[in-house]
Amino acid sequence: MHVKLWTLRYSPDLGAIDDGPLVAFLKGVEVLSFREHFFTAGGLAHLACIVEWREEAAAAADGRAAPPVRKRDERPAAARGRAVPELSGPDLERFERLRAWRAGRARELGVPPFRVFSNRELAQIVRSRPSSVEALAELKGIGAGRVRDYGEGVLAALGSGQ
Repeated sequence: MHVKLWTLRYSPDLGAIDDGPLVAFLKGVEVLSFREHFFTAGGLAHLACIVEWREEAAAAADGRAAPPVRKRDERPAAARGRAVPELSGPDLERFERLRAWRAGRARELGVPPFRVFSNRELAQIVRSRPSSVEALAELKGIGAGRVRDYGEGVLAALGSGQ
Protein backbone atom coordinates (compact mmCIF):
# COMPACT_ATOMS: atom_id res chain seq x y z
CA MET A 1 0.00 0.00 0.00
CA HIS A 2 1.17 3.52 -0.85
CA VAL A 3 -0.06 6.95 0.21
CA LYS A 4 0.11 10.04 -1.95
CA LEU A 5 -0.96 13.59 -1.12
CA TRP A 6 -2.18 15.79 -3.96
CA THR A 7 -2.72 19.52 -3.64
CA LEU A 8 -4.70 20.83 -6.58
CA ARG A 9 -5.11 24.55 -7.22
CA TYR A 10 -8.03 26.40 -8.75
CA SER A 11 -7.22 27.41 -12.32
CA PRO A 12 -8.80 30.71 -13.36
CA ASP A 13 -8.23 29.71 -17.00
CA LEU A 14 -10.29 26.54 -16.55
CA GLY A 15 -12.77 28.08 -14.14
CA ALA A 16 -12.33 24.98 -11.97
CA ILE A 17 -9.79 23.05 -9.96
CA ASP A 18 -7.36 21.39 -12.36
CA ASP A 19 -7.57 17.71 -11.46
CA GLY A 20 -5.91 16.44 -14.65
CA PRO A 21 -2.71 15.20 -12.96
CA LEU A 22 -4.69 13.33 -10.30
CA VAL A 23 -7.01 11.74 -12.85
CA ALA A 24 -4.01 10.61 -14.91
CA PHE A 25 -2.36 9.10 -11.82
CA LEU A 26 -5.51 7.21 -10.82
CA LYS A 27 -5.69 5.41 -14.18
CA GLY A 28 -2.90 3.01 -13.25
CA VAL A 29 -3.63 2.24 -9.61
CA GLU A 30 -6.14 0.52 -7.39
CA VAL A 31 -7.54 3.10 -4.98
CA LEU A 32 -7.92 1.75 -1.46
CA SER A 33 -9.18 4.98 0.09
CA PHE A 34 -9.62 8.59 -0.95
CA ARG A 35 -10.07 11.61 1.30
CA GLU A 36 -10.36 15.23 0.26
CA HIS A 37 -10.29 18.63 1.92
CA PHE A 38 -11.15 22.00 0.35
CA PHE A 39 -9.27 25.08 1.55
CA THR A 40 -8.10 28.51 0.40
CA ALA A 41 -4.52 29.77 0.50
CA GLY A 42 -3.22 33.00 -0.89
CA GLY A 43 -6.71 33.87 -2.05
CA LEU A 44 -6.96 30.78 -4.28
CA ALA A 45 -9.09 27.69 -3.79
CA HIS A 46 -7.24 24.41 -3.31
CA LEU A 47 -8.26 20.80 -2.95
CA ALA A 48 -6.04 18.45 -0.95
CA CYS A 49 -6.53 14.75 -1.71
CA ILE A 50 -5.01 11.85 0.20
CA VAL A 51 -4.98 8.67 -1.86
CA GLU A 52 -4.14 5.26 -0.44
CA TRP A 53 -3.33 3.06 -3.42
CA ARG A 54 -1.52 0.09 -4.80
CA GLU A 55 -0.51 -0.83 -8.29
CA GLU A 56 -3.06 -2.76 -10.34
CA ALA A 57 -0.49 -5.51 -10.87
CA ALA A 58 -0.42 -6.12 -7.10
CA ALA A 59 -4.21 -6.36 -7.05
CA ALA A 60 -4.12 -8.87 -9.91
CA ALA A 61 -1.54 -10.96 -8.03
CA ASP A 62 -4.00 -11.17 -5.14
CA GLY A 63 -6.58 -12.57 -7.54
CA ARG A 64 -8.79 -9.51 -7.22
CA ALA A 65 -9.78 -7.27 -10.05
CA ALA A 66 -9.04 -3.61 -9.55
CA PRO A 67 -12.15 -1.46 -9.33
CA PRO A 68 -12.82 0.56 -12.43
CA VAL A 69 -11.60 4.12 -12.31
CA ARG A 70 -14.37 6.55 -13.14
CA LYS A 71 -13.52 8.82 -15.98
CA ARG A 72 -14.06 12.53 -15.63
CA ASP A 73 -17.33 13.58 -17.19
CA GLU A 74 -16.40 16.07 -19.91
CA ARG A 75 -19.98 17.02 -20.77
CA PRO A 76 -21.10 20.60 -20.07
CA ALA A 77 -22.62 21.20 -16.65
CA ALA A 78 -26.14 21.33 -18.07
CA ALA A 79 -25.74 17.86 -19.59
CA ARG A 80 -24.42 16.48 -16.28
CA GLY A 81 -27.53 17.69 -14.49
CA ARG A 82 -25.65 20.26 -12.41
CA ALA A 83 -27.36 23.20 -14.02
CA VAL A 84 -30.89 23.90 -12.97
CA PRO A 85 -33.39 22.52 -15.48
CA GLU A 86 -36.70 23.99 -16.61
CA LEU A 87 -35.35 27.28 -17.85
CA SER A 88 -36.09 28.12 -21.43
CA GLY A 89 -36.22 31.03 -23.82
CA PRO A 90 -35.50 34.40 -22.22
CA ASP A 91 -34.97 32.84 -18.78
CA LEU A 92 -32.27 30.56 -20.16
CA GLU A 93 -30.59 33.55 -21.83
CA ARG A 94 -30.60 35.47 -18.52
CA PHE A 95 -29.23 32.39 -16.73
CA GLU A 96 -26.35 32.14 -19.22
CA ARG A 97 -25.61 35.87 -18.82
CA LEU A 98 -25.47 35.41 -15.05
CA ARG A 99 -23.22 32.36 -15.42
CA ALA A 100 -20.82 34.35 -17.63
CA TRP A 101 -20.81 37.23 -15.13
CA ARG A 102 -20.22 34.76 -12.26
CA ALA A 103 -17.29 33.12 -14.08
CA GLY A 104 -15.64 36.49 -14.62
CA ARG A 105 -16.18 37.57 -11.03
CA ALA A 106 -14.84 34.25 -9.73
CA ARG A 107 -11.72 34.65 -11.90
CA GLU A 108 -11.16 38.14 -10.47
CA LEU A 109 -11.43 36.79 -6.92
CA GLY A 110 -9.50 33.57 -7.59
CA VAL A 111 -12.30 31.36 -6.29
CA PRO A 112 -14.45 28.65 -7.86
CA PRO A 113 -17.65 30.02 -9.45
CA PHE A 114 -19.91 28.19 -6.97
CA ARG A 115 -18.41 30.33 -4.19
CA VAL A 116 -19.99 33.38 -5.83
CA PHE A 117 -23.41 31.77 -6.53
CA SER A 118 -24.50 28.21 -7.24
CA ASN A 119 -26.40 27.35 -10.43
CA ARG A 120 -29.49 26.83 -8.29
CA GLU A 121 -29.15 30.32 -6.83
CA LEU A 122 -28.64 31.82 -10.28
CA ALA A 123 -31.81 30.09 -11.48
CA GLN A 124 -33.69 31.41 -8.45
CA ILE A 125 -32.51 34.93 -9.31
CA VAL A 126 -33.62 34.51 -12.93
CA ARG A 127 -37.05 33.24 -11.90
CA SER A 128 -37.63 35.99 -9.32
CA ARG A 129 -36.46 38.81 -11.63
CA PRO A 130 -35.23 41.17 -8.86
CA SER A 131 -35.21 44.82 -9.86
CA SER A 132 -33.22 46.07 -6.87
CA VAL A 133 -30.62 44.90 -4.38
CA GLU A 134 -33.37 44.93 -1.77
CA ALA A 135 -35.40 42.44 -3.82
CA LEU A 136 -32.28 40.32 -4.30
CA ALA A 137 -31.74 40.31 -0.52
CA GLU A 138 -35.18 38.76 -0.01
CA LEU A 139 -34.27 35.58 -1.89
CA LYS A 140 -33.69 32.45 0.14
CA GLY A 141 -30.02 31.68 0.80
CA ILE A 142 -28.65 34.97 -0.50
CA GLY A 143 -27.32 36.81 2.50
CA ALA A 144 -26.43 40.44 3.09
CA GLY A 145 -22.74 39.85 2.36
CA ARG A 146 -23.35 38.46 -1.10
CA VAL A 147 -25.92 41.15 -1.83
CA ARG A 148 -23.34 43.77 -0.80
CA ASP A 149 -20.49 42.13 -2.77
CA TYR A 150 -22.35 41.00 -5.88
CA GLY A 151 -25.79 42.66 -5.95
CA GLU A 152 -25.02 45.46 -8.39
CA GLY A 153 -23.13 43.05 -10.65
CA VAL A 154 -26.05 40.63 -10.70
CA LEU A 155 -28.49 43.37 -11.60
CA ALA A 156 -26.17 44.68 -14.31
CA ALA A 157 -25.76 41.16 -15.75
CA LEU A 158 -29.52 40.74 -15.84
CA GLY A 159 -29.65 44.07 -17.69
CA SER A 160 -32.64 45.33 -19.56
CA GLY A 161 -33.63 41.79 -20.59
CA GLN A 162 -35.66 41.45 -17.42
